[in-house]
Amino acid sequence: MDTTLPPPHVLQAFKIPPSTATPHHFLSGQGQSILINNTIVLKPIEPVAVEEAEYIAGLQAWLCDNNNSANTGRREYQVARPIPCTTTTATTTTTTTTTTTATTTTTTTTEPSKPRDGKGGGREYIYHGWTATHVLPGTPGPIGHWHHMLRACRAFHADLRDVSKPGDLLVRRQHQWARGDRVAWEEEDDAEGGIIIAPVLRGSFERLKVLRRPVEIVDDDGGGGGDDGKRNQLVHGDLAGNILFTTTTTPLATADSDTPPPGIIDLSLYWRPVEFAEAIIVADGLLWYHQAAGDDEALVRLVGVEEFRLQMLVRALIFRLVASSDGGRVDEDERRAFEEAVGVLERFLGGSGV
Repeated sequence: MDTTLPPPHVLQAFKIPPSTATPHHFLSGQGQSILINNTIVLKPIEPVAVEEAEYIAGLQAWLCDNNNSANTGRREYQVARPIPCTTTTATTTTTTTTTTTATTTTTTTTEPSKPRDGKGGGREYIYHGWTATHVLPGTPGPIGHWHHMLRACRAFHADLRDVSKPGDLLVRRQHQWARGDRVAWEEEDDAEGGIIIAPVLRGSFERLKVLRRPVEIVDDDGGGGGDDGKRNQLVHGDLAGNILFTTTTTPLATADSDTPPPGIIDLSLYWRPVEFAEAIIVADGLLWYHQAAGDDEALVRLVGVEEFRLQMLVRALIFRLVASSDGGRVDEDERRAFEEAVGVLERFLGGSGV
């Protein structure tokens, strides 16, 4: 991992003194992030992802200021506060008493605003391909924390419930996870756009397609209204590995407590039902955080085994399978993991597990 610091002007834009900045490898952000002085995380942003990164940073800033669980005095989650970048502009002032031209440098720091109209507060958090956030305490790893994770997940999504759909920002994405999501929801055919299902996963994929049934979802632009559940809204689609826990973490820390609640990082946004986000947590648990014998079914039951919930799990497993195939990272262990996860789901949908 390259931990070379970005150029000094990037550090200065985020008010990091270059002379005192010490970089360290940081596992978050797909392994590309840099931890500065153990307090700030710098993350490089690809040009194609700048607009989405700006929106996410604005959303995080808004969540920091509008965490409803904190407003009730009981913090059930926290997100990392993004650091607004400063922009430096030169303005020229000419006096009439001399021929000297004076140049004044003005530094402006833009403040976070509520995300709306798909803009997330404007382009205030990305500077020359970098974004910065304050560090949250804790380490990822859901094993032993499933109940805490779901509580944090539900509080987080309750705060996102009335946030409007960010235009076509999410629809335009072409990375492997976006494609996997669209295939899972039958918005894109797996035979289109060059999507190739890994041969070792083809059997599991076909079994999942047999299990998939139509579901009714309320799909509007958000902003409130609609029945509880079974409606699309902004959700985090990668929570299992992106919630931080400390040894003293509690999901019900009081607002003035020194005990940190779970930290939610690396927002990966989709416009789907909250139940789908919870199903992805379960799918990841089945695939990559393997439980002891007999615990897989208990994990599924944790979020519910009614038909709608199980259909969300079908789609979550398709989502992960297509993304894994598209990413070219499939090995024998992953093949076996998908086969076993589909087997668990088949037992429920076949009636033997309910």
